[in-house]
Amino acid sequence: MNLTRAARWLALALLAPMTVALTPGAGHAADTPSIALSEATVGNVFTAGRTPEVDVTTTGDALAWTATDTAGTVVAKGQQPVQAGRTALRLPLDRLGWFSVAVTASRSGTVLGTATTTLARLDPPGPVAAGGSPFGVSAHYSFPGVTTDSVPLMAKAGLTNERDEMMWGSVERTKGQYDFPYDAYRDQLAGNGVAPLVILDYGNPNYDGGQAPTSAEGIAAFAKYADALVGHNAGKVAAYEIWNEWNIGFGGTQRTPESYFALQKAVYETVKADHPDVTLVAPTLAGTDMQWLEQWMRLGGLRYTDAVSLHPYMYPQAPEGLAPVLAQLQDLVKRYNGGASKPVWITEQGWPTGTNVTAGSETQQAADLVRSGLLAVAGGAARYFSYDFVNDGTDPGNLEHNFGLLHNPADPLGAYTPKPAYAAYAALTRQLSGAAFDREEAVGAGVHDLVFTRGDAPLRALWSETPTSVSLHTGTKLTVTDLYGNAETYAPDDRGDVTLALTGDPLYVTGPVTAVTADGSSSLAARPAFVGDPLTVNWTADNTGGRKPLALRLKLAGGTYPVQVPAGQSRTLAISLPAPGGAGDRSLVGDVYSADRRIGRLRADLTVRDALQLQAKHVMDGSGAQQLRVSVTNLSATDHTLGALDWTLGSASGTALQGVAVPSGGRQQVDIPLSAGTTQTPYTAKLTVQGQPTLDLSGTVKPVAAGSSTAVPSRTITVDGQLDDLSGLPAIRLPEDGTVQMSGYGGASDLSGSLWFTYDQQNLYVSADITDDVHSQPGTGSDIWQGDSLQFAVGSGAPGEQTAWSEIGAALTTSGPQLYRWVADGESSGAIPGAQVAITRDEATHRTTYELAVPWSHLQPIQPADRLISLSLLVNDNDGTGRRGWIEWGGGIGGAKNSSLFNPAELTG
Repeated sequence: MNLTRAARWLALALLAPMTVALTPGAGHAADTPSIALSEATVGNVFTAGRTPEVDVTTTGDALAWTATDTAGTVVAKGQQPVQAGRTALRLPLDRLGWFSVAVTASRSGTVLGTATTTLARLDPPGPVAAGGSPFGVSAHYSFPGVTTDSVPLMAKAGLTNERDEMMWGSVERTKGQYDFPYDAYRDQLAGNGVAPLVILDYGNPNYDGGQAPTSAEGIAAFAKYADALVGHNAGKVAAYEIWNEWNIGFGGTQRTPESYFALQKAVYETVKADHPDVTLVAPTLAGTDMQWLEQWMRLGGLRYTDAVSLHPYMYPQAPEGLAPVLAQLQDLVKRYNGGASKPVWITEQGWPTGTNVTAGSETQQAADLVRSGLLAVAGGAARYFSYDFVNDGTDPGNLEHNFGLLHNPADPLGAYTPKPAYAAYAALTRQLSGAAFDREEAVGAGVHDLVFTRGDAPLRALWSETPTSVSLHTGTKLTVTDLYGNAETYAPDDRGDVTLALTGDPLYVTGPVTAVTADGSSSLAARPAFVGDPLTVNWTADNTGGRKPLALRLKLAGGTYPVQVPAGQSRTLAISLPAPGGAGDRSLVGDVYSADRRIGRLRADLTVRDALQLQAKHVMDGSGAQQLRVSVTNLSATDHTLGALDWTLGSASGTALQGVAVPSGGRQQVDIPLSAGTTQTPYTAKLTVQGQPTLDLSGTVKPVAAGSSTAVPSRTITVDGQLDDLSGLPAIRLPEDGTVQMSGYGGASDLSGSLWFTYDQQNLYVSADITDDVHSQPGTGSDIWQGDSLQFAVGSGAPGEQTAWSEIGAALTTSGPQLYRWVADGESSGAIPGAQVAITRDEATHRTTYELAVPWSHLQPIQPADRLISLSLLVNDNDGTGRRGWIEWGGGIGGAKNSSLFNPAELTG
């Protein structure tokens, strides 16, 4: 669930602009001073035709290197001597995409250290004029200290649009006098064939106290600033956006459609009077609040904009939610624009990486970005800007630091070095260059088949929300290009089909296809994989619809595996592969051959895990004594005998579980008492096991003060929408026990209520009796937070100890009661298996009753026996014109996701 990123950059509105300073790619430190890597070209981004290389400085006399792709496969490796402490290391890569390069230095055979960087190898971009592609990025070249060193990497990626700011506070420092300090970055973009979209934004201390302009004087002054800026940039900037995310109060205290419309209308009329050909875009909507948007349209907002812009952030949900948003938006535009459409610009959408609970992996970011871009074009968006181009920092837990496609200049991996999403976005721009969306064809649930016209060769973009295989019926060879631009040719089998395994990574298919069906004749599936154990993959070849035997071969991981499949039957072949070298995500891609024809592409995704899981939890026993519980769980099918578990807790230390056997599926644990008090205490745990990698764990634990926990009593609830008798049980009273986070709050009749947490051995229960004068819930699924709803978060242990937790919501929607999980610890977002929800509304009394039951089995790693958990909750309010705000008990839900703001709770009884 996300409406906005954390409040960002607001103080910069009045700061001096940056100074352009082009410098070579910065070097970066290695794990030890004995080896360091530096960039031979900015960002380690290379186009085909130039051999990738990195410069190495070392005290060693020899180097050994590996290049690993996004699938976790070592695609190249080598060794090289070093003389005079410095060398250019050339990497003969023959594939396109993203690679992690690890270089190890040694001297006289003794390893000195290893350094790591990333690089991308791309096809050269085709000739596209500035602004000629729908694709672009947001960047911060207008900010102090941000250089334009990364601008050439936009051009290399084929990105022809950039969104940035030219802030009012920097242009009009003195009333009525205008300076134009942003020419340098504007001209640098132009020199690289990139067209800027300039945001006209934020307050000015000369007007309205520096807040968003709402007075007549402030609005008039803002319009004059806009007009002066457009005039200064005439012929160099063709498009401007009026403010940024007004609907959530960004840059000031105003949020309403009425206040925004007043500013927008003044700017549009003033600027268009002098510059009729410039493009002005509004309203830069944060999120997908269609109620706010519709009210803005009722006021006449569509008459004073040349395109409708929005920021439909979806993370951590899947990008497929973008399609219905765009369809709803197009319907609204036609309703309020006399049946005519209007261009739609998505001027921000991003997918953060890192360790934050709502972030995804770097490979997931790549897939989500490309799927979003494809869906945006298919949904009629004329522009799509990914937020943002460069990571804003290096803290993996800070969402704001990790939206970029490139690493931060201070990143140990190197300045502006690529993340996989950069290479995937570059491949998308090349595939869709000169293409026009034609249609989407229905294949099956969760399978997406977008068809584009591109010259004489039709183009399809295919992916599936869950792994499946499809058959493409064709009479000729097809070119299949992967997410990163690598193309291979496939021929139809005897039935005229090419088989493709689909995942969340889109594939591009060029060539005539008459039909796509979700009945692929072959599949690849990996069994659970553990470090040190051989990897087993099952290849199933299906000939149940065939009239003659099939002789097939699978080429996979350097081996060839034949199978004979009789007519009318299928065969499954178990393939054993070498043991994985380490934990992590892997993808296995293999090609199927019939005689000399390559007829199919199969893929199996898997996560290689350590056979033993080491875990620490802060728990309570029945007397309320607090402990650090360290457990070892055997996930594999092999029994293991532990060497020892060495632990520290503050100044205390010990050894446990020496020589203890842990059978397959079994678990052993040790409870370490916590000292009295509330001092945050660090801990470590180290597990040694013969034949397995050493496992290390560290963290901090903070004892909960006596009497500070909220009691969660044992009580089973009948989930039927009628409150059980909860008399005598501790209740959370709102607003008395919470914080009101909304403007214009009207008191208890506006929004108030009582809520209860209870539990039994199967479920955590939430019951609520809410008074709300107006019930409005326009959303369903992941959007229910935008309307009247309840949200709560639950995590293991004391507040702030968690790096992951569950955030769950419930609402009475137009489709009935719904429960949705946005954030999950180790599980997918969406519906929760086995959960129960009942919600009723009494309009006569303005009361809404909620009853929820969530199984503990889907709130892992929490178990009722742990007794200590962390909780937070809020109640959202929407009176029919968009989300007004909320009342929150605890914190860490409505604003930044932060488990340290949760409240401690104890399961009692």
